[in-house]
Amino acid sequence: MCFNIFFTILTVFVEISFSGNDCQTVKQMSQVLNKRIKTPTKEIGNILLEDIEKFNDILWEIREAIRDGNSTVMEDIKPIINATLPSFVVTYETLAKKINKEKRKELYRSFNWTEEARKRFEFLCVDAKFQWETLQVVYDLRIKNII
Repeated sequence: MCFNIFFTILTVFVEISFSGNDCQTVKQMSQVLNKRIKTPTKEIGNILLEDIEKFNDILWEIREAIRDGNSTVMEDIKPIINATLPSFVVTYETLAKKINKEKRKELYRSFNWTEEARKRFEFLCVDAKFQWETLQVVYDLRIKNII
C-alpha cells in the first residue's frame, strides 16, 4: 500500500515536471490529466483536483503574459492556440452528459470523492474550459493589436 502511494506520487511528480515550454506544458499536462480521469484510483483523486487547479493557473498566467504583450509566450503557445479544448475537458464534457450518468458515478466512486470533491472537479473542469477559451480570445486580440 505505501509503495503504491509512493509510486503514484513519484509518477505524478515526473509527469507534471515539465521543461517550462508553455506549449509543451499545456499539451502534456492536459494529456496526463486526461489519462488520470480515464484510469481513476482513489490514491490520485485529490492529486487530480490539485493538478487541474495548477493547469488552470498556468492558462491564466499564459493569458496574462499574452495580454502584457510577451512575444516569447505568444510564439511558444502558437502551435496549440487554435486547438480544440484540452483533452481532459473533452473527456469531462462527455461524462457530464445525462446519458453518461452511471459512468460519472463510477468515476466519482473510483476516486472515492465526497460531494464537495465532485463539485470541485466539475467546477475546475468548467473553469479550464473558460480559461482556455479566454486565452484564445486574448491571443487573437493581441495578434490583431486590439489590446
